[in-house]
Amino acid sequence: MREPPVPAPAIPEPPWYRPEAAPRVPLTREAIVDAALSVLDAVGMDGLSMRRVAQELGTGAASLYWHVRNKDELFQLVFDRVTREVVLPEPDPAHWQEQLKLLGYEMRKALSKHRDVARISFGRVPTGPQMALLTEWLFTLLQPVGIPDRAIAYIGDVAGLYVGAFCFEESLLPDRRRHPARTDRRDVPRLHAVATC
Repeated sequence: MREPPVPAPAIPEPPWYRPEAAPRVPLTREAIVDAALSVLDAVGMDGLSMRRVAQELGTGAASLYWHVRNKDELFQLVFDRVTREVVLPEPDPAHWQEQLKLLGYEMRKALSKHRDVARISFGRVPTGPQMALLTEWLFTLLQPVGIPDRAIAYIGDVAGLYVGAFCFEESLLPDRRRHPARTDRRDVPRLHAVATC
């Protein structure tokens, strides 16, 4: 009976050899915005950088610039993503005051879910697909009431600034007094008063 063959000793890898890395998941703009939101929640707006977002994704900052022009554009994309959470009914001009208040409540709820998102809108004109949809909703709601287009634009701007400032002030309260997810509508000023000025 023959002895089984002795396996040959393993040949050591040369010192210059590096095993092939596992393929990376391709970067997308959506993945970058997801990572930016995660960083924003962890360290706030002042700590958010392209390098920090790249670290979250396991890549280099240079890779992000194929998808996002700069940090300012990233902030716009983050704000647009968060405002996608605003849920509004079909515009009903017969109930414009209630629906205008609802817009304020929904914006507050969305801006309060993530750290420093309200600050992102300060000093920037919020643009993007979601802002366009919200603006269109506002015009569809208020034009039939007889409010001029210019006044509707001012209402949207003032209401957005007001809710953003309100959420920012809420974020400064000590944790024991903060209620980001609260839906107590008595806390939010009556936004329809803006339209009746």
